[in-house]
Amino acid sequence: MLPKKLVQITVAASCAYLTEKTAHNFFLFGKKQEDEQQNASMFLWGNGYYQARPDDRRQFSNFVPKQLTAVQDKATQAVSEANLPKFVDVRFSDTFGIGVTKSGAVYSFDNRDIPAYKDKNDATNFIKQGDRTYDKDSMLNNLQNLSLGGKAVKIGMTKDFIWALDAKGDLHQLSIAKVRDDNYAGTWRKLTTIGGLKDIATGRDHVLMLKANGDVYCMGDDTYGQCGVGAMGRLRGGPFSEHRVPNPTKVASLDGRPVDRIYANGDHNMVILKTKEVLGFGSNALMQLGHSDQYMQQKNPAMAFFDPVTFAGYLDTAKCDLQELALGSDFSVFVCKNKESGNTQLFGCGHNLFGQLGNGFITHTSEFMFMETLSDFTVPTADHKQVPVEVKQISCGRGHCMALMSMGVVMTWGMNDYGQLGNRKRSFKETPLIISKLKNQDVLKVVADHNNSYVLVNDFKEEQKAVSN
Repeated sequence: MLPKKLVQITVAASCAYLTEKTAHNFFLFGKKQEDEQQNASMFLWGNGYYQARPDDRRQFSNFVPKQLTAVQDKATQAVSEANLPKFVDVRFSDTFGIGVTKSGAVYSFDNRDIPAYKDKNDATNFIKQGDRTYDKDSMLNNLQNLSLGGKAVKIGMTKDFIWALDAKGDLHQLSIAKVRDDNYAGTWRKLTTIGGLKDIATGRDHVLMLKANGDVYCMGDDTYGQCGVGAMGRLRGGPFSEHRVPNPTKVASLDGRPVDRIYANGDHNMVILKTKEVLGFGSNALMQLGHSDQYMQQKNPAMAFFDPVTFAGYLDTAKCDLQELALGSDFSVFVCKNKESGNTQLFGCGHNLFGQLGNGFITHTSEFMFMETLSDFTVPTADHKQVPVEVKQISCGRGHCMALMSMGVVMTWGMNDYGQLGNRKRSFKETPLIISKLKNQDVLKVVADHNNSYVLVNDFKEEQKAVSN
């Protein structure tokens, strides 16, 4: 079990750089600086390759954070440093990623499609232009502007489509097959049956939509209740047969309960009402929606919820001021601020065979549980007081999570088969570890998606020197 002071945790994790002095300094740098994103740098890793070698060494690719320094245009194959876009949000699949810039442009790029065995004498690992040689491992390969025609404010990806919400509140859809086609012509399709949206969230094969008035709509796969349109005679214990919602359809059971935030991943969703009450719907096959008593019933167990169900019995609203939540493919993580102590506390439920819940042990399925190894952290201030460490951002992918702490460090835990934890290992971590390579960075954004990890940082040189001194 990890100690409660994050300074001590870093010692246990062999991160000796975080002394009390630097912890205090980092606490000051943990805020988002949106106006400085034009000076930002991007780090990307995960979805990596592992290859055993004939000698005693082993070859890992994409198992540690790599700073992206150049871009290769898909049409011309030209390499450029100046044209490298800075993504404020990204999404990934096995073969490619998409990113959206602060200006609202949407791009696609290869998802770290580089050789597994890197030989510096092998020219295929490098690109030479003029007197410069570029390493493909630090490039966005085959960058392609997807030409939305408007300013995107949110992007998502499902099994077959890319989704973009524009600044006017309209939703656009683009076939993934067309994006991967060399003859791509930028054929987005605007959904004309719905508008006035302020947010979207995408799962494996469904998209959740939030209107400005708090109404929620959904379309796509509803086999496990992902679209919240009701049971319609279906049993929550199965057997399940495919059911689809082809057009944006209102989640009618949320009428009169305005929603503030929406979340989706895998085959399940959660919403936070304006009252901070949490509801979930969709698949509960691994208890990612909780409700253990109903899950354990012999007749009609709660393997799916076709209408939103409340978490009121789990999150004690008298003590928990809900800050944020994040969904993995089949697990859920909640961030609370304890109203009594002021400390940040995390809770979770769902699949945990790879340490996704970060609670220090492995269970197949679990009840809604307190994540002790990620809760109640404090750091010392200059006047020797203990200040609670907050979770500024949290994001979960297929089986791993990333958290940005208020004192500046990035923590990861969970599945690691593809190097998504950034520690040059393949073993999962059931307790959080700190990404030491980002120790001198002012982190603006963390994204865990699919088997990838992405971090956007602000390039601040003077502050780095101050911390070092």
